[in-house]
Amino acid sequence: VYRTDSSVSFNYRSVFDVGKTTTTLQADGLHEDLTVFRLRFTGIRELNLKQIQFRFFGVPVKTMQAEEIASSIFDATSIRTELKGKSPQEIRLYIPSDNADLYFKPYNYLSFPFWAGYLLVLYGISLLLVQGLFALLEKIGVKNRLEEILFFSYPAAVVMFGELANGSVSAMDTPYFFLNYGGLLGLSLVLRALTTRSLSLTLVNLFFGVAYLANHFVSLFRGRPILPWDIRAMNTAADVAAQYNYTLTPRILCLCLVILGAATLPYLLKLSVLRDFLEESGKKRKTGVHRGGVLSGSRFSAEAFYTKTEEGTEAKKPLKKRLAARALFFLSGAALLALLHLSPLYGNLQTDSWDVYIVMDYQRQGFPATFLKFYESYQVHAPKGYSRAEVERIYKEYAALARKENAKTAEEFGRKKHPAKILMIMNESLSEISYENKDIEQDTMPFLRSLHKNTVRGNLYVSVRGGGTCNTEFESLTGNSMAFYLPIPIRMRGI
Repeated sequence: VYRTDSSVSFNYRSVFDVGKTTTTLQADGLHEDLTVFRLRFTGIRELNLKQIQFRFFGVPVKTMQAEEIASSIFDATSIRTELKGKSPQEIRLYIPSDNADLYFKPYNYLSFPFWAGYLLVLYGISLLLVQGLFALLEKIGVKNRLEEILFFSYPAAVVMFGELANGSVSAMDTPYFFLNYGGLLGLSLVLRALTTRSLSLTLVNLFFGVAYLANHFVSLFRGRPILPWDIRAMNTAADVAAQYNYTLTPRILCLCLVILGAATLPYLLKLSVLRDFLEESGKKRKTGVHRGGVLSGSRFSAEAFYTKTEEGTEAKKPLKKRLAARALFFLSGAALLALLHLSPLYGNLQTDSWDVYIVMDYQRQGFPATFLKFYESYQVHAPKGYSRAEVERIYKEYAALARKENAKTAEEFGRKKHPAKILMIMNESLSEISYENKDIEQDTMPFLRSLHKNTVRGNLYVSVRGGGTCNTEFESLTGNSMAFYLPIPIRMRGI
């Protein structure tokens, strides 16, 4: 759940404040895939909760009455609840103090019939677009119109159902949808120039469909989507993945059907019977016309080199036309990819490495585009003006001064006694709760504070938010900042 004015709560929880004057609480812009729904009470001790209603564009899609609300409460944090009245019932809440919270269980308020209707509406719109495309392609003399429409529309289906499976549909803005769709289409065009229409459609959409499926389960099991540096840990991930149980929800089943379609539809459309039925639009086929085998080998392996004549035979295109067609596909795909990559929309994609923001970035911007942006953003590059010669010049400049200062320091150092070993203990389980905490009356670490002899105290400044064990160890042991390295440098660079 998220609220538009509180991005930190995105996809994790949503907090709604209830005060003395609250009679109706309306919260706009909720994520369609609820995680945790929470009410927080301030300045009120008793309250009757009548119903919770969810609306889609102002139309009620789900209303929870008292009994259903009571069964959906996950944690009341000392709030006492009881049902009152007969019909309709109400829930009486007894609130002991301010900032008391009422949690509700994860709840999918958009039911299967709603999604069925939603997808039917999209299907109806798609039919109208297909009819227009058919008419346009027919006028310009394009053959195999249905296959062409499938080629250009299937990446949109993969993005749509992939984001639906990952709970991102209501979070993603329309421009980002077309950014991801354009990326898949551009790759398809480039591959079409190098292979065939059917093979390029299958390879691109099958790959990204499976990637969306994997991202769903990775996000489900660890609460964070697939990131570029996870690729190095694929063997470990495969071992861990075998220990989980997988549930096929309706959304996942829809995505699986899309993946299956990417692998089969381009070749099913080559069936003579199906092609005749679809392309003739119900007209009677002329007698005496025979198209040959169900899956003609020449048709399957060299479809880009052939065009159908009116008699149903296949005549090979001239070499110049074949090369020109492939060059057009390649240049079109490359130009589309370059245009998207250089666009402000892609350039302004967010890639925050803190968990809650990673989820937010993936869901608002789409999986393919955000994954690529993360990969580009976390590459280690030499700073401007850096070179070995420049480093040696700086070294020589300060070498003489350093020798003089070091000699003086060494003389002073030699007159003192020094321990043979220095131990540094990094205890990940240690919690120093009194640090910067003036409300702690009792000393939480009396023994450590009693150590004075041969003891030097100080605070280690950790520049990595949220720690990150290996990152903090790297900074502490080397004295180097993580500012110019990847979030997990060991996995990516072997540091």
